[in-house]
Amino acid sequence: MIGILFGTLTQPKHILADKFETTRATQKITTSHSSSYTDNSWTKEQIIDLIANSDNPKTITSLVQCESNYVNIAKVDSNGYYSRGILQYQKATWDMWSKASGIIGDPMNPEDAIEMTDWAIEHNYLSHWTCSYITGLLAKK
Repeated sequence: MIGILFGTLTQPKHILADKFETTRATQKITTSHSSSYTDNSWTKEQIIDLIANSDNPKTITSLVQCESNYVNIAKVDSNGYYSRGILQYQKATWDMWSKASGIIGDPMNPEDAIEMTDWAIEHNYLSHWTCSYITGLLAKK
């Protein structure tokens, strides 16, 4: 659903590119380190319920509280790449773990993100999250 508005190429705001690109419904595609997108279709209560039914609810709760405080957001991280969803997955990590785990989905979907995180924890990838150290889930290096 790409359109032309006042002679400028525009896209709906839900389309996010791999690095630096985001849009709003009436704005030109830009490269900005301050861009972010929040998906408000999931409530905190829904996310809490999903986590409660995961294989690692205490660990995932700590990660979600630290990473996003239950806000389903895509934002540019300190390395210049987007981190997406309640567990702040970057595209390269998601793609690599998707191939390894067979989990297909989207990190902006909390169900998919929680499933991937369960898999990651079970395969000793908890150290992937800086928040695992910040929250004390892992001892600081």
